[in-house]
Amino acid sequence: MKHKVKRDIIKCKKKLENSIKALEEKILRLETEYHQNCNLNGGNLMKGWDSYIRKTSLEPLCFRTFRDDYNDFYIERMLSLTSSTSPATELFQNENTKQEQHKL
Repeated sequence: MKHKVKRDIIKCKKKLENSIKALEEKILRLETEYHQNCNLNGGNLMKGWDSYIRKTSLEPLCFRTFRDDYNDFYIERMLSLTSSTSPATELFQNENTKQEQHKL
């Protein structure tokens, strides 16, 4: 009886893990599609539409600081990077490695 319960729990856990993985991949895919379909100069939900309205250096200080602290890739992947198991975390780590190599 105990072994059956343990097997059922393990089976349920694997099912939930697969479901989470599928959802994270879907979020990353939809996020990528969104950014590919956005007008590059027009802005988007993550970066804002300031460049669409006007070219100005009058950005809120908090947004400028956020943009300086993190690159645009991080801002664009804000939704998928909320999960530590998301496939986007690997992409972000690869992006950071590339930037560090360019600095050297």
